[in-house]
Order: sequence, then C-alpha cells, then structure tokens
Amino acid sequence: MHPANGLSRSGNGSRQPEARDGFVPAIESLRGLAAFMVAGFHALIWLDAGGGPQFLVTPAWCLDGGWQAFVTRWLLVIFNGGAAVTLFFVLSGFVLHASLQRAFRERNALRAISAFMALRVVRLMPAYAVSLIVMVVVLRGVGAIPAPASAAGWLAWFRFLPPDLATFGSNLLLLRVDLNPVAWTLRIEMFAFVMLAGLYLLARAAPATFMVLLAALLVFSVACPVEHVGRYAYLFALGLACDRWGCQALRLLSPSPRLARAALCVGAALVLLPGAWTLAHEVAVDAVSGLGAALVICVLSILAGEAAPRLLQHRSLRWLGRISFSFYLLHFAVLYVVCGLVVRFVPAEWMQSTPLPVMLGAAVLALPLAACLAGIVFSYVEQPALRAARDAIFRTSAASSAPRHRPR
Repeated sequence: MHPANGLSRSGNGSRQPEARDGFVPAIESLRGLAAFMVAGFHALIWLDAGGGPQFLVTPAWCLDGGWQAFVTRWLLVIFNGGAAVTLFFVLSGFVLHASLQRAFRERNALRAISAFMALRVVRLMPAYAVSLIVMVVVLRGVGAIPAPASAAGWLAWFRFLPPDLATFGSNLLLLRVDLNPVAWTLRIEMFAFVMLAGLYLLARAAPATFMVLLAALLVFSVACPVEHVGRYAYLFALGLACDRWGCQALRLLSPSPRLARAALCVGAALVLLPGAWTLAHEVAVDAVSGLGAALVICVLSILAGEAAPRLLQHRSLRWLGRISFSFYLLHFAVLYVVCGLVVRFVPAEWMQSTPLPVMLGAAVLALPLAACLAGIVFSYVEQPALRAARDAIFRTSAASSAPRHRPR
C-alpha cells in the first residue's frame, strides 16, 4: 500500500541533488502525511461522538449530535482514512512505474520483471510478518477489550480471535486479514504490482491501447464490490499515467511557482473535501480523491525542493514518510493496547459524556508510540531485508552478464 521511492526531477529533467535515486523528497513527506491520516482516522472513531450509527456516511453539514459530533466529523474530513488510502494507491502506481523504468534500464525484460516482483515482495512481507507477530503478542497480552456502551467504529466490530498457528498462517498468506485489519490494502497492493508490470509492458508497446485499457479498468472498478481487489485497480493505473505522461504534460505548461501552489491547493481540496459528504469508499468519492491525488503528485514532482510547501519539507514528516509502511501496519496494534487501557481504567461515564477528549488523549499517547515502534521495525527489518534482496539481485545479474570462457 505504501509506495517505494519515486523519481526526483527538476523542470528540465535533471535530478535534484538532495534526492536519493528514485525518490521525490516531498512525496516522502506526502506518504508520511497519508499514514498519519489513516492512524488519526482510527483514533477518532472508536467511541460514539454522538452522531448515531450513520455518523461516517452523513454529510458533515447535516450532522445533528452536539458539538463533539460536529467537531469529530470535521476532524475526520482532515484525518480521512479513505482519502489517505486512495492517495497511497495513486502514489504506488506513480513510484512503481519509476521502479519499473529503472529496472528496465538496467536489465532485459525478463530479468527486470523478476527483479521488480522480488523487490516488491521483500518490500511488503517482512514488515507485515512482524506486524502480525506484534498483533499476536498484543492479543495474547491484552485479550478482548470489553466494549463499553459508547463503543463505535472498529472497537464495536473488531472480533477478538485467540491467535493460533492456523490464524497466523492464513493471515500471513493474506487469505484472511482479521488479525491485522489494516492489511486489507496489502491484498490490493499484491494484485496491483502484478497488474502494473503488465500495464507497463503494454504502455511501452502501445500507448494508445493503454489509454483504452485505463478506461476499461475504470468501468471494471465501478462494477466490483468494495472488498474486491479490482475495485481500486484504476487508481494504480492513474498513478502510472501520472509518472509516464502527466508530469511531462505539466512541465510543458511551465506553470509559475504561484500557479503550481494553487494547483496543489486544488488537488488537496479534491482529495479531502469529498470526505465532508461521506467517509465511505464510494466510486465517485474515490475517483474525485484519486484525481486530486494525481494532481498533487504531478505538481510536487515538478516543484524544485525549495518551492515545495514548507510542511512537506519538515524533517519530522520526512522521517514519518520513511517509516510510513511500518507505521501504517503497526499503529492499530498500539492503538488497541492504549484503548484497552483506557476502557479498563477510565470511568465509563467519561467515555460516554466526553468521547472526543478521551479519543484525543488516547491518540496523543498511541501515535507517538506507534511511530517509535515503526522506526525500530524500519531500521532492523525493512532496510536490512531490502538491502539483502538488492545485493542478491545485483550478484545474480552480475553473474549472468559475466562473459563465460569455454575451455579449449
């Protein structure tokens, strides 16, 4: 669900000196911002703020449930988990296309696809396996949280499963995602990177055919139910199109920095404002958010480093972007522990009368802890696994390309 690094290019196509190869610095921050949006969303929905059972799908301006419901609903327009997931999917398509380009520059088609697939699996699965182990430890240690009368969101529907080997194995293989509920996006990521490899080959051979296929993917996605992996396929294809054509088209227009920032604001509004209507994954909502995400990504990719918004240049957000995948996978486990402690030690009448302050207090405690845990997993699991995979691919490529001398 979290993209690998993308390409950093200035307006004339040269690489930015501050960027690592295959990476846009501002887009790293964008990943961190999106991960924080998802975590904030989960931190603000586990108690009933007074909006009733249709709280998440009621337009924010139509809500009638007191000031806490009103404030919570508008906070969820900013911490919009659905919009953040849409942004992640478009980002994945964007940066995976850059990864494919790099792989094809260095290897032939078969080796390029093989290396791409291997790196994607290594990028996703070790951190995911660790998140499942953490979730098993948490569920064994905390047990089932006794749902208070004011329980809502995931606290109301998350079913405690005594973790055993069969449950762990089926979740690790993504046959089920009930141990770590946020892993539903990994199913889509695994489907998407296979699809993107095929789309990339098609785009290289026949760009016009690719545009027809992109339209067909949109129709296919509309027809798919929300839980189907194909439901979000067009968002990854949209990200691929951004990197392949969108950024080039935007450079040809040569927008001034002021106009580029205005376009960035329009894109951000398209990402977030549909959440004021509904927070559900509806086709129209996802499509508008996807177009906004595409605009934001294209603008950030052409802005020079100093011209990017200051928020996206902040070191803490850059760091959160680097650890965003582990943070995304682990925040639910940490939030589960903190909410379990809150439910056990905070009076039930407080949770019922002041749900918003209680949820904000839990978020202030849980999210920094999740970030610290994610930093450890990133440093000691994600990075070593990727380094080992890249070294193995490099050695294999070097061995296969070395000249072979036949004995005389």
